[in-house]
Amino acid sequence: MKILSLMIVLLAAAASNAQSRVTATIDLSSKNYTAEVSYEVLSLTSPAKAYDVINKGVLDIISQGCDPVDALESETGFDHFAQAKIIAENIDYVGYEVTSGNYCGGAHPNYYIYHLTFDAATGLPVDMNKEVPKQDFDNADSYPNFYDDLTVYQNELAEIIASNIKPTADKDLAGFEDCFSESGMTKAELTEELALLFPTIAGLAENKKVVLSISPPHVMAACTFSVQVPYSEVSKYIDAGSILHSWLK
Repeated sequence: MKILSLMIVLLAAAASNAQSRVTATIDLSSKNYTAEVSYEVLSLTSPAKAYDVINKGVLDIISQGCDPVDALESETGFDHFAQAKIIAENIDYVGYEVTSGNYCGGAHPNYYIYHLTFDAATGLPVDMNKEVPKQDFDNADSYPNFYDDLTVYQNELAEIIASNIKPTADKDLAGFEDCFSESGMTKAELTEELALLFPTIAGLAENKKVVLSISPPHVMAACTFSVQVPYSEVSKYIDAGSILHSWLK
């Protein structure tokens, strides 16, 4: 996909390493296809290694929207947007939260919030499912009780999420109260509903925190949210020999 323009915009906010954040905004539009993505750029003058690899990796991932050839042949316009924000930057890893949406034909648009984690030394992406055996579907056939164990795991994650939600005075879920069946739910009732929304360990945040996220069906996509919890709350799910354990223990 041809990049038509590149605009670098200086942000006023300072990063954790006291460097100013820079955002790259990329126009990927073509005929019948409006597409723009942006991401916070890691400074190539930073002591951390492989930042150029990470910058390219983030751009490659968030640029994956609609097929411009399909858009060209469609009678309706397609669109795609994505914004990647850095939520962790340290000597071990870099974490991003990506807000993305597109319309690629069909009955409805799509909306996503997802997380990316990169090894700061190599620039390579970290596959969180590989780091967490209980959500590694590639190895599901190797474990006879995988799906039963997955159900238990998701219920346990749902309980952790419910415990880390910080309600306001009149809302059960600080802006997400319409995403659940009723207001005024008990913690047990909230946990039960969260467990149905496929909670996973999705990424890493600053201060050795782990991101837990839910993945509701597309009709509830606006209800996607995540919480950050200390590693100690989820360490039992992560292999002791994994790179995550070495970073966060």
